Amino acid sequence: MMAKQRTSLQIQRDPSSGWVLAFSVLATLGLFAGLFVPRRRLWVKARTTPDGVHVEYAGLARGEDPALARAVDEFATRHAHALGVDQPAKDTP
Repeated sequence: MMAKQRTSLQIQRDPSSGWVLAFSVLATLGLFAGLFVPRRRLWVKARTTPDGVHVEYAGLARGEDPALARAVDEFATRHAHALGVDQPAKDTP
């Protein structure tokens, strides 16, 4: 006697699956950004002096970052331009 073969099919639609896919892709992109984008912190210190305002710029990177000095210089240049100063004075220790 031969056994009868049976098949069971179920079709369902999940409207939230598109949202789950979108947010998982965003989470993955956020992870890649955290891994491959250099983490830097930049500071601006301003104090008044008899000659006017003295502004100092500093930066800190996690790990080795050979482009940190250039990033601080670019930030100082953009900040000086926004303040209306022609060129920031370089004062490297």
